[in-house]
Amino acid sequence: MKTAALVIGFILLALGIACFVPGAVTDGTLFGMFPFSVPLAIAFIITGAIGIMLGLTRRRELPPVQRPDNDLRDMGGV
Repeated sequence: MKTAALVIGFILLALGIACFVPGAVTDGTLFGMFPFSVPLAIAFIITGAIGIMLGLTRRRELPPVQRPDNDLRDMGGV
């Protein structure tokens, strides 16, 4: 999953940056195929950056849940 997040993050980031390259955008379309707008390009950049950050984290699993001592859900002694 981390590899997929990293790959998709790089693709989205590249598409978002390409939206601001003058030669790549003509008549409101990116590469003549995809509709383009500035908010969409910014969303691609933000989403791509988040995907790259998730793909590069060293953590493999969620940390264990730490329950306080006064948890009422554990009523094994009653």
